[in-house]
Amino acid sequence: MTTDFSGSTLLISARSPFARRVRLAFHEHHLSYQEKVFDVFKPNPELLALNPLARVPVAQLKSGAV
Repeated sequence: MTTDFSGSTLLISARSPFARRVRLAFHEHHLSYQEKVFDVFKPNPELLALNPLARVPVAQLKSGAV
């Protein structure tokens, strides 16, 4: 089974080296995605709903899977 990451939403922090690695991988594989930038030092309900630890990066697929 393969996962289609194209069209996903990537939740990132601008300073996260891990988010940079994921964005680079998406670019290398020519995947289209949307970015949402969060400040992980301030609680955000949207980020907490997708990742209770409030860590980034988080990839939310078109299907809604995280």
